[in-house]
Amino acid sequence: LAGIACFALCGYQLTRARTAAERDRRTALDAVRSAAGGHADSTGTSPASAAFERVLRSLATVHERLWRKDSPQEVDAQLRRAGVSSRLTAEMFMAGRVALTGLGLLAGLTLAHGAGRILLGITLAAAGIFVPNFLVSKAAAQRSRRIDSELPHFVDQLAIAVEAGMSF
Repeated sequence: LAGIACFALCGYQLTRARTAAERDRRTALDAVRSAAGGHADSTGTSPASAAFERVLRSLATVHERLWRKDSPQEVDAQLRRAGVSSRLTAEMFMAGRVALTGLGLLAGLTLAHGAGRILLGITLAAAGIFVPNFLVSKAAAQRSRRIDSELPHFVDQLAIAVEAGMSF
């Protein structure tokens, strides 16, 4: 029973920070949306960053139309599992994937000659489609392995602290 209680407390402790961060993020987004009148206002930003945001949004929209099964919520969940959601948003990932696919197709068509041109273009475009997802899933697997390897040490330290009469 003590082991089950330790695992329950450990799970609570591990998820508490994430849910608090998500709640704070939602509160901040709601505050920004209400202050902006429901949509983003780019009056305080430079023209270059406003143009970048428009391009980013349009590429993310293209991604949503081409890859319907990869919704922004699913992409965000994949990025959180990989541990890169603080640096890379779902919109940025989707836009980068579309841009990489387009650049791969363009590079393949310009670098090769003859019939190999089409084959190289399709190959590089396919790489632009599959490589980002592969890298994110590999990062998620590495993070999972790291968490699995550190969990026994954490539970051991937690048990020692509880036996010594300390609280969380």
